[in-house]
Amino acid sequence: MQDTLRDHPSPMLQLLAKFRETGSVLDLPKCGRKKTVINEETLVAVLASFSKSPQRSTRRMSLESGISRTSLRQILATNKWYPYKLQLLQHLSEDDPDQCTEFAEWTKQKLEQDPQFTQKILFSDEANFYVNGEVNKQNQRYWSDTNPHWMDPSKTVGRTKVMVWCGIWDTTIVGPFFINGNLKATGYLKLLHDDVFPSLWKKEKKRKEKQTKHLDHLYGEKKQKRKQTTKSNIIKKTAPSQ
Repeated sequence: MQDTLRDHPSPMLQLLAKFRETGSVLDLPKCGRKKTVINEETLVAVLASFSKSPQRSTRRMSLESGISRTSLRQILATNKWYPYKLQLLQHLSEDDPDQCTEFAEWTKQKLEQDPQFTQKILFSDEANFYVNGEVNKQNQRYWSDTNPHWMDPSKTVGRTKVMVWCGIWDTTIVGPFFINGNLKATGYLKLLHDDVFPSLWKKEKKRKEKQTKHLDHLYGEKKQKRKQTTKSNIIKKTAPSQ
């Protein structure tokens, strides 16, 4: 039998191995999710479901409906439905646009007078991080066939948060510093006095020390070479002539 099988192509060996393993030469049923048949009824049901719950993920929809994520994405893409990201916005007052324009014009004038003007400014900003983990916009999507302009203005009422302050001075990052609660005038002065200014002095001191070491290394080598050259010339001059 073995000699006979050696003379036949490999499919015969595969059938024999399959029979020994399963007791049958028939193929085993395929495992995994069955392929979804995309028909008109399935298409309408999927779009209706996302219209009702546009923030539902394709993963959750797949688990609830039994339709594969590949088929769901295919249906959405074919009908030009796209996942839009949540845009977090800071609430602006009516005077903010005019104030921003005035500041931009003032800055432009200062730069014309002094091109290094912006290097003398400490730019800073604060951001609130809520301890309950919201909002992680990277995991949030809004499925729609048109841009819903999904936005969430900042809210601060009734939620525990930590404020993070960070600044940029020339090419130096200052901070970050963490503040519990809101940052008011007295707290801001304390932050500047106790944290920001000492950090600036420390960074500036390190920068100067690094610059000094670089200059010492650079000019120290030149000075050493100059000494060696001078010493060599003196030896040549004082050496007895033959």
